[in-house]
Amino acid sequence: MTYRKLDITGRVFGKLTALRAIPEKRDRGNVVWLFKCECGSECEIGGSFVTKGDRRSCGCDTRTIPEAPPSLIDKYLKTLTTRRRGA
Repeated sequence: MTYRKLDITGRVFGKLTALRAIPEKRDRGNVVWLFKCECGSECEIGGSFVTKGDRRSCGCDTRTIPEAPPSLIDKYLKTLTTRRRGA
């Protein structure tokens, strides 16, 4: 079966912009592309991961840790300490 090569040069996927294909590299049979992220870093990713939506950044999204919402245990302990002080 013959597959057509998809040229994604210049296309934007999330925070990634496709710069060029790296034909000498393959990832599970897929063409590897050089991408530039909005954060300024460059990364090499298999094209199918980006076109399917599996990758949207170089990983800079996971480096920033969002503030976690309070857990049920935190809410329960806060209720207990408030009742104890108010009694």
